[in-house]
Amino acid sequence: MNLYKAVVLGGVLFLVTGCSGTEDAALELVCEPGETKECLCGPAMSGIQICNESGSGWSECSKCQGCTPVCAGKECGPDGCGGSCGVCSEKESCSNGTCEKRCLPDCTGRVCGDDPMCGESCGGCDGGDSCVFGDCVGATAGTWKDPVSNLIWQNPPVQEALDWDEAGEYCQNLGQGGHSDWRVPTMSELRTLIRSCPSTEAGGSCEVEEGQCAAAACMDTCGVCIETGPADGCYWPDEMSGSCIGFYWSSLEVSDVEEYAWGVVFDCAGVWYNVKDQIGRMIRCVR
Repeated sequence: MNLYKAVVLGGVLFLVTGCSGTEDAALELVCEPGETKECLCGPAMSGIQICNESGSGWSECSKCQGCTPVCAGKECGPDGCGGSCGVCSEKESCSNGTCEKRCLPDCTGRVCGDDPMCGESCGGCDGGDSCVFGDCVGATAGTWKDPVSNLIWQNPPVQEALDWDEAGEYCQNLGQGGHSDWRVPTMSELRTLIRSCPSTEAGGSCEVEEGQCAAAACMDTCGVCIETGPADGCYWPDEMSGSCIGFYWSSLEVSDVEEYAWGVVFDCAGVWYNVKDQIGRMIRCVR
């Protein structure tokens, strides 16, 4: 049986027999005997490997120490040790350790322009039309002339629900049919659209109109009609399109409550008032 000893010459390990000194093998050194290096023992755990006496390899990872997660003040994101401080919901994203609501575009009721939530595009207009409050308006948009009043109405109305100030801005910027003189209808004009409800149609017992009665108590003179309206359930002309379920603004303000303005609900021919900054109301411009 041969006895071997290791001899290092010029960075090369030689194994020689103990008696004759004959070279038996030559191995390249992979490390310096006694040298140490950091290693991973497992998830988020580090340790040390030591080069063996012959310099031919490293020991197993030992002296393992765990990593301490850092999640103070954080509800999401990495913990610094390969783990997580938490996960946000589908409608949230993690930003600097905090779950924030993710911006979800909303183009409901809009065919053009930017969505109000994230500023992303809801589309564009064709044929020279312009985008006003999410609706394409211009030479190709529809109008209807009432043969009774000779007023020209936007038909259909804008799809966007607006507050009172927004309604005024919308009509002022409307270029429908190539005209620029669109405006919010007066209360008297809006009531000319009411059909088959004697108390609130133009000339009825309802006293709410310009130059007659505009105080909040005037609504007591205005009834409603609870039967089904003549135009597919709506109390307006058959030629009208759009939804009659909703409050349509007029330009008449409630004289004794400055925060309110008058309008009409055409599914019951009701003449009511509403808070000016109340969103979700309708407008049909007139000229």
